[in-house]
Amino acid sequence: MWIREAWTPEGTVALGAESEIIALVHIRMIPERLASWESDGRAYVITDIRLGPTMEEAWAARTLTLPQALSAITQVAYAVSRLHDAGWVHLGLRPAVVVPGNPACITRFNDSVHVGEGPRHTFYYSGYSPPEVFSGCAADPRMDMYALGALLFHAVNQTPMAETGAELSTFSPATPVGGVPQILHRCLGEPSTRYATAAELH
Repeated sequence: MWIREAWTPEGTVALGAESEIIALVHIRMIPERLASWESDGRAYVITDIRLGPTMEEAWAARTLTLPQALSAITQVAYAVSRLHDAGWVHLGLRPAVVVPGNPACITRFNDSVHVGEGPRHTFYYSGYSPPEVFSGCAADPRMDMYALGALLFHAVNQTPMAETGAELSTFSPATPVGGVPQILHRCLGEPSTRYATAAELH
């Protein structure tokens, strides 16, 4: 089990959002909530734990193959589609919160907000957050399309996108994969050009 505690006002709100999400979306790619409660201004959530290195750790160790990475990203896209169906946007997808495997798992939802809400705090995950997150725009499912595209870019190119954002001129994989450039264009461009839903991308 994984026991998490929050004691600041911001932290308790974020942990409450995570608790609500994992209670709403019952799929294997999201941890199962076993218990949650508040006491003396602190919030607690207990979930099952998904063992194994994160995608970030596996890429750093060069132990994640391209087929394994593509499988994980496909599963994450499905999980995100279910998250969107429940009215939430993740906003914080990145290799550090994805554990590849069967099933792959998204381990954290602390940046997630309801569709149409603004981020609860200022953050930016270099190479994975869309520009509109940095500017504090209201949450839109197309923001998660950018992060999924960034994961795909990293998997196929074997390097993350530059901190400055999407530059497809730097996409030069050792082994080209058919269809990937077209998918990246539909994920990493301006919001109006991205996939409208994670289900469409999946």
